[in-house]
Amino acid sequence: PFEDISLSAFGFLKALVRHTFGQKAIKETGGFIEFLLDRNSCKTHETKQKKYEVIEILSKSNEFDANTIAQFCKYVRDGSHYVEAMSEVAYENAS
Repeated sequence: PFEDISLSAFGFLKALVRHTFGQKAIKETGGFIEFLLDRNSCKTHETKQKKYEVIEILSKSNEFDANTIAQFCKYVRDGSHYVEAMSEVAYENAS
């Protein structure tokens, strides 16, 4: 709910992930990668963009396994404002 704090935190995180020790810290923090890949954790354009920039840096890292890198690359490829489409089909009962 505090977007100004989130924006500052992602700015700090962006500076941190430029270094190997920062990437290792993220890798070793349980649940943090899942938090980063969760597209519902940010609400404003600015925060989504900062988070995207962090993931873009991580997608070029050598510190993570191939599966995690693939998830980061998919996030980057889809863009910062990607929303997965959900299709619904209605069936009519012809009795």
